[in-house]
Amino acid sequence: MKITFKPVNLDYKAELLKIVAKEDIRLIGMDYYRHRPTGINQHTTIVEGKIEKEGEVVVDFKVFKKLPLKQELTLELVGTELHITSPTFNYKLPIQDFEIPIWEVKSQESILTIDAKELNKMIKEVIYAWNKEEESYPGILFEFDEVFSVVATDGKQLAVRRSNLKPKYKFNANVCPITLKMLKNFKGKVDIFVDDNFIAFVNGNVKVIGVLEFTDFPIYKVVIPDEYVISFKVKRKELLEAIEKINEFPHTMYGDIVFWEIREEELELKNNNVSITLKKSKTPTMNIAFDSKFLEKMLSSIDTEEIEISLSEWDDLGVLKISFDNFLYLLMPVRIND
Repeated sequence: MKITFKPVNLDYKAELLKIVAKEDIRLIGMDYYRHRPTGINQHTTIVEGKIEKEGEVVVDFKVFKKLPLKQELTLELVGTELHITSPTFNYKLPIQDFEIPIWEVKSQESILTIDAKELNKMIKEVIYAWNKEEESYPGILFEFDEVFSVVATDGKQLAVRRSNLKPKYKFNANVCPITLKMLKNFKGKVDIFVDDNFIAFVNGNVKVIGVLEFTDFPIYKVVIPDEYVISFKVKRKELLEAIEKINEFPHTMYGDIVFWEIREEELELKNNNVSITLKKSKTPTMNIAFDSKFLEKMLSSIDTEEIEISLSEWDDLGVLKISFDNFLYLLMPVRIND
């Protein structure tokens, strides 16, 4: 194999890199994660260049990424080494005795086309609710239903972000969050393809393909209450700043637990060290407590001026709902014994 290609951006994480020179030049990064020894992601970049001799090799991605990729590089396979040269650089990189199959989604028709900025915003607004500590827990649900939605839960909190986009057909894909983090540099339109095993995101000359999680995603809609006894609106930034301030002085006994005293026209947030009162619209009264760390992450991840807070009956599996536009967040309260 001998090729020359122009500068390329490999701003993502991977373990191995497969370089394929046939009809075009493809750099395929393979990422491994937890229980998937066969890999969890493939990041393919088609680069501009010249093929003098076809072939393919596998090298260490982390070492290759340190090369001067902003220069034009010539790569030539010599024995068991890949000789890499540029006008200012020469390097010999050992090839890896490792076979990387090239994944493909069976479906030739994209299920949805979405702007990269909107897609990454949707992911950001829910991904904090994923349980990254539990291997057996599901990933992020890509729900292609009447509209496209992204959903995450860890059993204590639930975040749902809907779009106004209508998919071409219905499908549920349980996506590993590590796959979604590889989309951060996408710009412009993204075409999404799915089948029973993979999901692929195509953005220009770059394709990210991930193995779908096989754990069933919870039927999340059954936990969303139909009725709420209290609803009022507050400024997101004011609530976030109040929670951040209280978190600087954790409760001596209950740690990050914050008590909510909902009065007719005020919301008081407090622990045994700090108390902050916010103005709100007139509602019935209620006392309830929540883990403030969950709320802080959620409020830091969304972008809106005002949110609506709703609470269901405390004695009947009470739940906090925060919503705006196409966003919904549920959090279970904390029971504190007097």
